[in-house]
Amino acid sequence: MTTYVSISQVFDLSVDDVFDFFGDHDKFGTLLPIPVTRIIDSTDANPNGVGSVRKIGVGPFGVEETIVTWEQPSQIQYTISKGAGPIKNYLATISFSALGANQCQLNYDIEFDFAIPLVGGLIGKGMKSAFEGAIKSLAASPLRIADAV
Repeated sequence: MTTYVSISQVFDLSVDDVFDFFGDHDKFGTLLPIPVTRIIDSTDANPNGVGSVRKIGVGPFGVEETIVTWEQPSQIQYTISKGAGPIKNYLATISFSALGANQCQLNYDIEFDFAIPLVGGLIGKGMKSAFEGAIKSLAASPLRIADAV
């Protein structure tokens, strides 16, 4: 059974600034309470682009995410390419839309399958709560993004 998680947030910053923050593995990692490290660079001009891989976690514990779509400044997609355990077919899409010169709409959509029925829904609720809280906190502190880009 496929689980869907959707988060929307408006930022009082340009679409370019918000894309640059979410598109950089190191900056994106500041949203999470665990280490995020780019382990493979993209062969594109931007090392965070298509084909780049980031590891989230420590040592043998964690997952690897591979960037599969990089359309600056409108969309980033990534999959879990290693370490997902019972999570299958994971795809996250982060879309960015300019609402004005200094305002941006972010839509963060995640879908995945989980081997055990109903458990995927619980994991999805936990993901939504964690990501939504971190993204809302980030949006409330636009200087955090502006200082990082």
